[in-house]
Amino acid sequence: MKNLILTALFISVSMLLACQPKVEAPIERQTFVVENAWVRAMPPGRRMTAAYGELKNVGTVELRVNKFSSPQFSSVSLHETILDSSGMSHMQEIHELILQPGEIVILEPGGKHLMLMGMRDNKTETSSAAVIIKFEFEDPVSVEFSLRNL
Repeated sequence: MKNLILTALFISVSMLLACQPKVEAPIERQTFVVENAWVRAMPPGRRMTAAYGELKNVGTVELRVNKFSSPQFSSVSLHETILDSSGMSHMQEIHELILQPGEIVILEPGGKHLMLMGMRDNKTETSSAAVIIKFEFEDPVSVEFSLRNL
């Protein structure tokens, strides 16, 4: 009788395990690379600057960048310099950046760039600025933008 109960239990557990959904391999980790990252040096007394570089999606799925932050600045936002109908240039904030697989977005003076505003401690000499790039579905990435005197 004991063997019959154990056999029935074994068959029941085996059948339940067979009904479990198949576990798929995880989706390939999306890869985000920043190259040539630099930030413009600030003159004394200034509390904001701009950061530039190349943002690359070297993965196989779309990446959605939806927020930037920095421990050194009170706010970081993505902007683009645009010309209006009279030829005057203005900055316009970009609220979400979508990078398709293989796409490269260039951050450069006169184009797209990061605005780093409200430097928290302008007494500290620094050779770089840390920027945290946050994605909709991915872990954040921290990038060091090296300081350039222009």
